[in-house]
Amino acid sequence: MSRTGVEPSLRGESLLSLLAGCSSTPEQGPTDYVPPPIERFVGTLPCQDCRLIRADLTLHRDPESGEPTAFFLQEAHVDAVGGDFVTTQWGDFEAETSDSTTYLRLERDTPLNLKMQEGGDTLELMGQKGADSDYEFTRAEPLG
Repeated sequence: MSRTGVEPSLRGESLLSLLAGCSSTPEQGPTDYVPPPIERFVGTLPCQDCRLIRADLTLHRDPESGEPTAFFLQEAHVDAVGGDFVTTQWGDFEAETSDSTTYLRLERDTPLNLKMQEGGDTLELMGQKGADSDYEFTRAEPLG
């Protein structure tokens, strides 16, 4: 028995376990965000012919690679001329990370560009020419 009261062989195993748990590779640091296969965000979007659009966005990714596969976007147009109505769009999206910030581009009639805030819990609508806006989505539990 050593001065620490731990067998030398056990002390080595504990240190190895501790070091293995703290290690990281250049590809994935300890704070890197790894998205789940299905993510859901809810928020608002601007509207030209209504008060606002309540949006419900679901992002789908390949479970193994994490690569984007599709999005599903349901938009409720509130106080629209002629009454409220709902639209649904789906399609492909791209994700790109630059300077530890993730940007999403949803391919639809008018592309939707979003910026993921630190921690991955908020998506902010990107304004014209990359300017930020007041419209954002917050993370919600996936449906079903």
